[in-house]
Amino acid sequence: MKARNYRRPEGMTYTRNEYIHGPPPSRITKYSAGVYRDDYTHELL
Repeated sequence: MKARNYRRPEGMTYTRNEYIHGPPPSRITKYSAGVYRDDYTHELL
């Protein structure tokens, strides 16, 4: 992803369909990793 997708547009923005490729992805992404289980030795409250 290029940095220009996150900048504020200067002047008039392009509204033609050939220029619109969709919004950039969210900056906050939720990642799931590891094995989910219930028998941990420690618990965080």
